[in-house]
Amino acid sequence: MKKAFLMVAAAAAMLVTGFTACKSNSPEPPEPPKPPLPKEIDIYVAGYTNSGADDVAKVWKNKKAVFKTDGSNYAQAVSVYVVGEDVYVTGIETKDSNWVVKVWKNKEELYALADNGIPSSIVVHNGDVYVAGFELENKNFVAKVWKNGKELYTLADKGGAFSIFITERK
Repeated sequence: MKKAFLMVAAAAAMLVTGFTACKSNSPEPPEPPKPPLPKEIDIYVAGYTNSGADDVAKVWKNKKAVFKTDGSNYAQAVSVYVVGEDVYVTGIETKDSNWVVKVWKNKEELYALADNGIPSSIVVHNGDVYVAGFELENKNFVAKVWKNGKELYTLADKGGAFSIFITERK
């Protein structure tokens, strides 16, 4: 009986030692970082509305109109670019039956780029305003890029430019 008691005591000691040996002395793992809270965003949209007689170029910020032409000429906003508090818009406005490519900044006309043209995209980089689009010349659309109100270059004698993006080389 003594032998059986010693065997049970030895087995119990091994179990206790086994359970305590499995315990880790390392601290609990840190909680994973919480995802950042979503940032509030502003959504700008360039387009137009029909005022009855003519289309009015408009830009909406979060569904609220923040820019519009006066309605005296047919006009459409095509592209919008925002730098800080400055809102740049490119679009068309008719003049003597021509579609004039326009650039507005904060509701004021900045440039009239070309007669018989259509802008597609605007971007501002280091204070310079770039517009991609096309202009009707000799019955062909000519793909162009304008910088600060002046033609920068022609991309194609028959074609159009639809988007522009500026990046700096390293």
